[in-house]
Amino acid sequence: MSSRLRLAEVLGSLSLATDLATANPVETGIDATIIATRLAERAGVPPEGLPATYYACLTRMLGCTSTGMETAAMLMGDDRLMNHTLLTCDWAEPADIARRLGEVMPQGGARDDAIQRVVDDHESIAQGANLHCSQAMMLTTRLPLPADVPALLGFMWARWDGKFPGAAGADIPVAARIIPLARAIALARRAGGTAATEAVVRERKGTEFDPELCDLFASSADDVLDGLDGASGWDVFLDTEPGSRLEVGPDELLTVAGAFADFADQKSGWFAGHSRRVSALAGTAAAAMGLDAEQQHAMKLAGLLHDVGRVAVRNGVWDKAGALTLRERQLAESHSYHTEAVLKMSPTLTSLAGISATAHERADGTGYHSRRRAIDPSSALLGIADVYDAMSHERSWRPAFAPEDVVAEIRSMCASGSLHAECAAAILSAAHGGQDVEVAYPAGLTAREVDVIRLLITGLPTKTITSRLSISPKTADKHIQSVYEKTGLRGRAPVALFALEHGIFGS
Repeated sequence: MSSRLRLAEVLGSLSLATDLATANPVETGIDATIIATRLAERAGVPPEGLPATYYACLTRMLGCTSTGMETAAMLMGDDRLMNHTLLTCDWAEPADIARRLGEVMPQGGARDDAIQRVVDDHESIAQGANLHCSQAMMLTTRLPLPADVPALLGFMWARWDGKFPGAAGADIPVAARIIPLARAIALARRAGGTAATEAVVRERKGTEFDPELCDLFASSADDVLDGLDGASGWDVFLDTEPGSRLEVGPDELLTVAGAFADFADQKSGWFAGHSRRVSALAGTAAAAMGLDAEQQHAMKLAGLLHDVGRVAVRNGVWDKAGALTLRERQLAESHSYHTEAVLKMSPTLTSLAGISATAHERADGTGYHSRRRAIDPSSALLGIADVYDAMSHERSWRPAFAPEDVVAEIRSMCASGSLHAECAAAILSAAHGGQDVEVAYPAGLTAREVDVIRLLITGLPTKTITSRLSISPKTADKHIQSVYEKTGLRGRAPVALFALEHGIFGS
């Protein structure tokens, strides 16, 4: 892998994960970025402002995983349908939301009741949108992007007609007005071609979208959409990058991968910090096994990105308290396929796909998604690091394994031929070689309050937190209220964002 890599190529590939998280056609984000940049040029955005428009549009949906658990609970377990619906309808109009959900949700069951719940709780959409903005701003602040990108994402759901708290009309920066319009155009074009594109611009002109920008698109649609009729807009997307090409080095690439790891793990509170822990554990074990510096770096990258395809699967699968059905198991296992597809989009990341996408394969061919035998040391190390961390942490359907039981289970899997014994030994050595270190927590939080946060962000009720920590209900509530007071936040999703920002998901 070259020491300097093109940032647009990396983020363009990873943007496919945000398409999957919103149940949008693959490359919707890429198409929208092309459209937004071309519209910005025609709207008079100065050349120095075009890179921010390009990258803000590309990363616009990085916050969409922040409310996955809450949205899924409202909508029969499918958070992705809500994300998709809000991008394809006039989301300030309850009747339009109900119409669109009725089109995309499967028939039967409690479908009508679920749609009615969304309509009845329509005002909470703005609260969720604010959380999406907050996470997108937080994650892009970490990335080597133009300085204006996070600020633009703060207007991600702003509307021309003011039906969203905050800025409206001309108070919204031009680029921030262009980006949601470009997203709507990209989705409509893929769904219904020219007629659908013209309809969405016409119907939301002056409400969600700036009327002058709508007129500008209508008068230059052929030029703005030029080159997007092929099977892929990848080359057009790269050619559209304005200004000097942005590049990243190895350390910056790890930072980019870390942001997308957090994006994927935010999908469910049960996965908080998982990818970062797997990356660190696999990297340490790789060094102990004598892999060279380049291989260690690739291992860390692959660990951060190994579950990025998880966002393609609805939360009803990940958060289910009981055993999965056969269909649900197939959906869960499909996430490694999606990881591979995302990484293979970019020549820069293709080399990682063979490692990341085999994290759930096993040496005897019993893993998934290809049932291949993961005998390559890098693949084996990553897979065992994933197993170790997964068993060491609680999931929706089981408690965490005791440390000695994790070791015993991994040894049993080695004996059966499922795991590579030498790699397992390296992972176990890396996992148990460190010493406990005292740390200071943000916002004056105590260690016990951090324990509470780690349970709170999984969505567990106070009664369960009480049982897990062996404390009284009164003490548990006291700790929870203290967490809310110290952080200035209330509720699972806001506290989860705080934990994400301050890295207190645990080890």
